[in-house]
Amino acid sequence: MSAGHPGTGRLSGLAETAFVPLVARATAAERFPDIGFRDRTAEAICAALQLDLIAGGRRSHLSTLGVISRSWMLDQLIGVFTSHHPGAQIVNLGAGLSTTFERIDNGMMSWVDVDTAPVIALRQTLFPHTPRRRMVAVEIAAPGWVEHLGLAAAPTMIVAEGLLMYLEPDTVGAVLADLAAGVPGRPCELVFDYVHPVVVGRRGLHPMLRQRRAEAGAAPIAFRWGVRRRGLARPECGWQLLRARAVYDRIGFPYTLMSRLFQRLAGGHLHGIAHLARSAQPRRLTPAPAAGGGESAVPPFGDGAGPPTAARRPARGV
Repeated sequence: MSAGHPGTGRLSGLAETAFVPLVARATAAERFPDIGFRDRTAEAICAALQLDLIAGGRRSHLSTLGVISRSWMLDQLIGVFTSHHPGAQIVNLGAGLSTTFERIDNGMMSWVDVDTAPVIALRQTLFPHTPRRRMVAVEIAAPGWVEHLGLAAAPTMIVAEGLLMYLEPDTVGAVLADLAAGVPGRPCELVFDYVHPVVVGRRGLHPMLRQRRAEAGAAPIAFRWGVRRRGLARPECGWQLLRARAVYDRIGFPYTLMSRLFQRLAGGHLHGIAHLARSAQPRRLTPAPAAGGGESAVPPFGDGAGPPTAARRPARGV
C-alpha cells in the first residue's frame, strides 16, 4: 500500500495499523455494494493521503469484510448508548484514523480521540477541531494516563477498536482496571473487539499492512492478546460482561456459517466484539511490581490469552 502524503511516513510500528481499517471503509461501497455501508469521510481521507486503494485493497477480502462488520456493529452499540444519553461522552482509545464520529454524531455527544503523539499529529491535519471533539496524545497504560484525558463526570462509553489484541495480556488487564477506577462518569460502558487465542503470535494477517511493511523492509506485526468468550467476564478488572458477538455473523453466507462452526470447534469467536459495563465498585489495580521484583500485581485479562511466553513471537516494530 503506497502513500504519497508526507504525514503517512511518520507512522511506524503499531501506528501503521491505522491504515488497514481506513482503506477497508473507503473501499467498502465499491467492493461490497450489497452490504450497504459507505464511509465518505474515509474516502476523502484516503484521497488526501494519496493512498493506493487498488493495491491496498487487493487480497484483503475477508479482512475488509471484518472491518466493515466491526464498524457497523460499533456504530450500533454507540448509537444505542447515545439514544439513552444524548449528551454522552465517547472515548475512542487507539483512535488511529477512525471516522466513527463523522458517521454517528448526533449533534450533542462529546468525543475524545486518544492515541500516540504521531497519530494525533496526523489526525489534526485531517480532522477539524470542534467544541465537542478533542484529540489527546497519550501513551495508553502509562502512569496517570486516564487522568490525562481530562474526562467529565458524564455518561461515558469507551471504545477500543482494533487495539487490545496488539497489547500484552497483562497490559490489557492494567488498561481495563485503570479505566474502571479512573473514569468519573456514570453509567460507564466499554466496547472492544478481540480475537481468539489461536491467532495470537501469527504475523502478516492483514495483507494491506503486510505489503506496506514489506516495502519498508520491516517485519509483520503480530497479535499479542486473544481471549475466549468465557474469559471476558473478569470482575477483578472492574467490568461485567453484557454481551459478546462474533464480527462475521452479520456478513452473510458463507461467513456466518464459517463463524458459527469455528465457535463450536474452538470455543470462542475468531473475531468478536465485547460489550461490558463497569461494576458498581471497581477496584484500582496498579501495575506495580510484586514483592521481590516478581510479576505485575495486575492479572492478565482473559483466559489464557495465547501461547506460553517462551513460544510467543515478539511483535517487532511495535
